[in-house]
Amino acid sequence: VSGYVVEVRRTKGADGQTRAVEPGATVTTGLVLARVRASDYQAVVDKAQGSRGESTAGIKAAEAALAEARAGSTQADADFGRIATL
Repeated sequence: VSGYVVEVRRTKGADGQTRAVEPGATVTTGLVLARVRASDYQAVVDKAQGSRGESTAGIKAAEAALAEARAGSTQADADFGRIATL
């Protein structure tokens, strides 16, 4: 997004570098205004991926339990049919 910088505080980031954007400076598409350190967010990404893996495993376990329950129901129906004819 292109635009104009109206107000900027000159501060140092956590890395000790001063930000270079000045009030009134033209900002064009593709201009890097800030960089995000991957390490700041990697733990969050790792946790989300772990949760996803656990959820996927839970779904597979539930699907297996459902298949087992359906097989048991089919067997129970067959047993009931045999007993009902006696």
